[in-house]
Amino acid sequence: MNDRYSFEKRRDLIMAAVAQQPVTMTLKSNCDLFMSYSDGVLTHDTGCECGDVKCIDHAVVIVGYNTTHNPPYWKVRNSWGIEWGELGHVRIAMDDSGSGWGLF
Repeated sequence: MNDRYSFEKRRDLIMAAVAQQPVTMTLKSNCDLFMSYSDGVLTHDTGCECGDVKCIDHAVVIVGYNTTHNPPYWKVRNSWGIEWGELGHVRIAMDDSGSGWGLF
């Protein structure tokens, strides 16, 4: 990995930023798991893995997080309207998925 921070350090920096204001992020959304999301915490990204910047196709906004829930998660607002997900939001586990970069 060519990053100067560990996964945990990057997570902590994002948490500090989100505590101040929403933070934009990009991910791969063109996959069944993400497109059909309805509720709950996504704890894996099978079929949505993105190991190359070329697969990133969507921007969303991290609007919050919950570190007391099991598993801890990011609350992310999508632009697809309130009919999608949890009133337009998705909860994504903070797990690093073994990739060092997190889910999606």
